[in-house]
Amino acid sequence: MFVYADGRVLIHPDTASGITEMQLSTAGIEAVRSGEVPADSFVVAPWTIPTSAWANSVAREYSSDLSAVCPDAAATQAGTLPALQDRLPTAVRRILAGTITTFAADPYGIGMAPNLDGAVECWILTRSQSIAVWEQSRGFEGLGGPDGEFVSGRHDQGQWGTLIDPDGSWIGFNVEPVLPHGGFVFWGG
Repeated sequence: MFVYADGRVLIHPDTASGITEMQLSTAGIEAVRSGEVPADSFVVAPWTIPTSAWANSVAREYSSDLSAVCPDAAATQAGTLPALQDRLPTAVRRILAGTITTFAADPYGIGMAPNLDGAVECWILTRSQSIAVWEQSRGFEGLGGPDGEFVSGRHDQGQWGTLIDPDGSWIGFNVEPVLPHGGFVFWGG
C-alpha cells in the first residue's frame, strides 16, 4: 500500500486482482500528515478512516502509462540485462534499445520481488511498447488473459510471459505497472 502526498492511495492486495487507486480529500491529506489518521490505519483498520477523509473512496483500477519489463530470476542468472537483450529477437531488441533502468533495493523489503537481493535491472517501456513486446511472446497458461494473452486494457497488474531466443531457449519475463514514485511491485503489500 502506498499513500502519496497528492492524496492518491494505491493498494496492491495479495491476490491477482491488481492495484487499486482511491483519492483522499484535502482534509484527509492533512489528517494523515498531522497523525490524526495514522498511516497504518489504511491497512489494519480502514473502517476507522472518516468518510470526510475521502474525495473518492471508491476503488478503481490503477492505470500506469509505463511498465517495468523484468526478466525472471533464471534469465538474470544467465548474465547481464544487455547480454540477455542481445539474445532476444530483433524486433524485441529494437523496442528495448536504450530503456534499461536500474531499481535500487527495495527499502521497505516488500515492494520488489521475493528472492531479489540488491538492485534489479528492468526495461521501462510505454504501454504501446509493452504490448508490442508481449505480441512477440508467449503468455504463461493461466496468467494474463484467456490462453495467456496480454490483457491490453489492464495495466494495474503484472503479467507473465516468455520470449524465445534464436537457440530456442525460453526467457521468462514479467510486465509490471510503474507506480507514481517510479517503483513497482511484484506481490501485494
